[in-house]
Amino acid sequence: MPTHIAGDKVSPCPADLRCNCIQPAAILTPMWDPVLGEGPQREANLARFAASAPLHRFGTPEEVAALAVHLASDESAFTTGAEFNIDGGMLAGSAEAPGPVGDS
Repeated sequence: MPTHIAGDKVSPCPADLRCNCIQPAAILTPMWDPVLGEGPQREANLARFAASAPLHRFGTPEEVAALAVHLASDESAFTTGAEFNIDGGMLAGSAEAPGPVGDS
């Protein structure tokens, strides 16, 4: 979608216009509170979810912000039409080993 927006929706496209997409997942924000629960169960749930992630942890809002700052900087002046997954490798696959799907 960013390529489509950057290339097709703005015509003629100003030379300094850049359009990129940040796609965060598994970022530890209050959105996870209902899933993780409270008290000792929260820590157990957090550990369980983190164990299945390729980097074995949740991302932080600061890590997402760092990507946004980089994309807004002159250091990424030639970056446009890109989609950035900031998910600790979740889309690359699970850290869990494959196992049987059901009892046979």
